[in-house]
Amino acid sequence: MRPVICMDESPKQLIGETRVPIPMSKGHDRKCDYEYERLGVCNIFLANEPLAGFRTVKITDKKCKVDWAEFTKEIADEHYPDYNEVLKRYHQTEHFDTTLLCC
Repeated sequence: MRPVICMDESPKQLIGETRVPIPMSKGHDRKCDYEYERLGVCNIFLANEPLAGFRTVKITDKKCKVDWAEFTKEIADEHYPDYNEVLKRYHQTEHFDTTLLCC
């Protein structure tokens, strides 16, 4: 039986506080300012095989098709070397068609 692997990616904005929050006190909630400092972005790659209880995550500092291709190749080569055709995409993205050509 072939493994069923789910893969996804998600870009995230990294933010930081510009002011120290006012701690919670009796009868009052903690107060945080809405102003924030932008600290850049990162991209989260996730692969899991729900039926086997396997999950792996990789975080990169940018989002590009080469990173996705390397992650896909890493999953196939390191975790599933016995299977030639392991990965099947459910959601097609604009860069998936040429992604594997980059590696």
